[in-house]
Amino acid sequence: NVGIGTNNPGTLFEIYGATPTATIDASSGNSNLFFDLAGTTNGAIEVNTDNDMHITAKHAAGIMYLRTGGDNIRQTIDAAGKVGIGTDSISANVEKLEIKGTQATAGTSHHWNLYSDITTASSGTQSDNQIQAIRAQCTTAGSFVHTATSSPLRGIFSQVMHGSTGAIASMRALEGRLYLHASKGTVTEAEMIRAEWEVGSSTTITNLYGLRIANVGGTGGTETNSYGVHIGAMQGATLSYG
Repeated sequence: NVGIGTNNPGTLFEIYGATPTATIDASSGNSNLFFDLAGTTNGAIEVNTDNDMHITAKHAAGIMYLRTGGDNIRQTIDAAGKVGIGTDSISANVEKLEIKGTQATAGTSHHWNLYSDITTASSGTQSDNQIQAIRAQCTTAGSFVHTATSSPLRGIFSQVMHGSTGAIASMRALEGRLYLHASKGTVTEAEMIRAEWEVGSSTTITNLYGLRIANVGGTGGTETNSYGVHIGAMQGATLSYG
């Protein structure tokens, strides 16, 4: 074992000191640090001449893990480029990103698995194009054919699963909320939900619904009240429309 700053190194190479520092400085070309197993490079850290840093799991089936809090896996990138946050076993149906979280303790705090927040510029005028915290899009291409009417193509699918034997006061698969602060500027138009469509020339659509509500099964339970659309009391408005 080789020790720098210590006469009792515990590994093949150990640097000991108040602020131990090791530097790889390339006079030209890239700076590289390789990690080999039995003579085969399976991992590497590289800084190239474009000042880009690459951290690579080089094996064809290599998986990259990020661990914190001891030895807990927090993020996974598999050999196919799929990313898992909160999981080291990415589901087969996932194409790019899977996020898993578990509430540690039930209580009164909010819990979010994913939080997206975008703040506009503090001045100036946005005259065109949208500002979106989240945007989802599903695009068909080429001669793709889809025949599963019970499993339609979806831009967004939101689902709440009830698997508890306890009583649940309220469940919402999708909720939208507009919050208009007091004493702020005038909002000309505010919409909770908007459905809009555009059908190009020579394209045929048989049935088009702005809003469709249906029970898709589960008739074994008891439904006390079922509403296709329920509109509560409107407060503070000169005219209220359902």
